[in-house]
Amino acid sequence: MPNQIIYVLTNQAMPGYVKIGKTTTSLEQRITELSRSTSIPFPFDCHFACIVRDAHTAEQLLHHAFGDNRANPRREFFRIDPERVVSALKF
Repeated sequence: MPNQIIYVLTNQAMPGYVKIGKTTTSLEQRITELSRSTSIPFPFDCHFACIVRDAHTAEQLLHHAFGDNRANPRREFFRIDPERVVSALKF
């Protein structure tokens, strides 16, 4: 089974926001995919990432836990200090 990774990304074009997501490909590949968009002027930076057993469930739990901070219900962006998310992942 491929690695399942949860990540917390930041982008200097979006100060105060983080992207909480998951991937089963390499983290570098996922960041490249997200940064390729012409709608953002700067690439994403990885603030934190970790391997988990079930990325889908972990992502859902994080999205639910920080739902009040979600910028848009259809997007994985949250107005939150990235260290709050990291603390939840290290728990």
